[in-house]
Amino acid sequence: MNEFKAMLAAIKAALKPDGRLVIVEPISASRGTAARNDQTRNHEIAIGFVMQDAREAGFVEVQVQDPFTKRADAHSDEEWLLVLTPAPVSTGRSAQSDEWKPPALRISPEDFNKLAPNDVLILDVRDPDSYRQGHLPGAVLMTPEELSKPEAVAKPATERRPIVTYCS
Repeated sequence: MNEFKAMLAAIKAALKPDGRLVIVEPISASRGTAARNDQTRNHEIAIGFVMQDAREAGFVEVQVQDPFTKRADAHSDEEWLLVLTPAPVSTGRSAQSDEWKPPALRISPEDFNKLAPNDVLILDVRDPDSYRQGHLPGAVLMTPEELSKPEAVAKPATERRPIVTYCS
């Protein structure tokens, strides 16, 4: 259970003061109110648990969208979206002011294909087996376990190019 705390601390340390951590997570409607252990056993977590963990780690919520999307598969899972920043809003403006609105959080496949390969850092955040089975050209593997280590997060944190992540 402490892995997520270490991961949040490492991400917070790696983010610039005005940086954003964007989390999109699916959860089955049938497990949305289940105990945390039951959810994590099924590789899911409700937004409330993550919001509490993020606040305890020193993050501020910039945007919350629940539901964010609904899957069209037989499971009818919904995804929630949470945008966090490590910087406290000290300007007196609310997190809803135009200054704190996040940029477009998703990129269409068409817009992604228009990017020159060297203009963007592509992070594949799946497991190593999935990466070996196939990945986007030029994608760099960065597993969730690696994201919990400050030294692994340090390189992307210094990137000046936009970073695109994918997990499916």
